[in-house]
Amino acid sequence: FGVGGGGGNAVNNMITAGLRGVEFVVANTDAQALTMSKADRLIQLGAHVTEGLGAGSQPEVGRAAAEEC
Repeated sequence: FGVGGGGGNAVNNMITAGLRGVEFVVANTDAQALTMSKADRLIQLGAHVTEGLGAGSQPEVGRAAAEEC
């Protein structure tokens, strides 16, 4: 389960490396970043709070986005 840009990158690297036997899930406020994910399951957080943009490394924005779901 990857969260945010760093988590999404980690999941993509695991998929590229051929890791098997797990289900990959990525959650992000950034809708564009989700389109670049190789994960099977994608969760867009805070579509209304961030209007599909990133949380800008602001924990309070990330929290509000997660609570919106």
